[in-house]
Amino acid sequence: MSKRAASRSLSLASKKIKPESHVNHIQQLLNNSPAEPFLKRSLGFVAAEFEGGQALTGVSKTAGIFREQYLPKLEEFKLRDAGDLPFPEASSKFRNDPKKVNANRCESSGIANRMISNATYAQAQDPDQFVLTVGGDHSISFGSIHGVLRARPDTVVFWVDAHADMNTPESSISGNMHGMPAAAHLGLFDFSALPGWSWFRPRLDVGSIVFIGLRDLDEFEKHALKSLGIQAYSIHDVEKLGISEIMTRALNSLPGEDRPIHLSFDIDGIDPTYAPSTGTILDGGLSLRESRYICTSLAETGRLKSMDMVEINPTISCGAKAHCGDTVEYVSGDELHPNALQTLNLGWDLIECSLGKTQL
Repeated sequence: MSKRAASRSLSLASKKIKPESHVNHIQQLLNNSPAEPFLKRSLGFVAAEFEGGQALTGVSKTAGIFREQYLPKLEEFKLRDAGDLPFPEASSKFRNDPKKVNANRCESSGIANRMISNATYAQAQDPDQFVLTVGGDHSISFGSIHGVLRARPDTVVFWVDAHADMNTPESSISGNMHGMPAAAHLGLFDFSALPGWSWFRPRLDVGSIVFIGLRDLDEFEKHALKSLGIQAYSIHDVEKLGISEIMTRALNSLPGEDRPIHLSFDIDGIDPTYAPSTGTILDGGLSLRESRYICTSLAETGRLKSMDMVEINPTISCGAKAHCGDTVEYVSGDELHPNALQTLNLGWDLIECSLGKTQL
């Protein structure tokens, strides 16, 4: 090529790559190919504002905060809000708790969870709708999982928690019902015989649930998990195997490759360094990366269809350490404490991961 031809070629090339032309071209591409939302489906929201499964106040406020401050961020979703469920007032008259077994605030818990079950059942009628239930303490999963299983009976459950919640009214020392829902769904006790619980029927097979992050179990719970052969991974297993290996094993071992998944996530499964505003804290929990990995890997299956987020208490700055006789640190005033805001933001981040939000 002659010097003149080469010069002319360079001149033409330079015209093609002028910065302003390149910017305009990229802008046209973006305008012609709008970004796809990370998940194109509707979101059914159930505000399970119930805290009677344990003795602390404040945890019922979380669902309202999520509804007002966080849900509007999901502009890509069509939101279907079940509204305020008419839970009975704590001051209402209820039948006495049973005397032969230990189940505190039994009838009020049964009434509230029947409402939650009906709400999640209605939301789960649409098989493509993601059902998000925000508590409340973990006793609300009596109702949330019951309702989901009524509508989607082949659902499998991932239970992320420091505790297995596998106690029964016969084994529980505290009598707090937030420590019993997993046992109820697996049929370890006839809850339908209790005041307010005639509606409840267990619907979950022992092979259709997996526990992740366990680090505080009673002897009865340890025995039940082992004797029933339930898939359970302690925080030691997470450290030993890695969360990626655990999720691979869990997903491969649960029956059915196309069965919907329900994630029941108790925020106290996470180390209190990251989630201090919850009733009971215990050092050595899941890290931020491990928690996000759980939610993201389940979302990536395309089968995660429903979720509980529970035990975030925005009225306390730090929960009480388990088995130490500590007391909860409540905060005063209308402003959220930085620890509460940190815990709320983390809960919301995990919800977004579960809905399919990715880093890239």
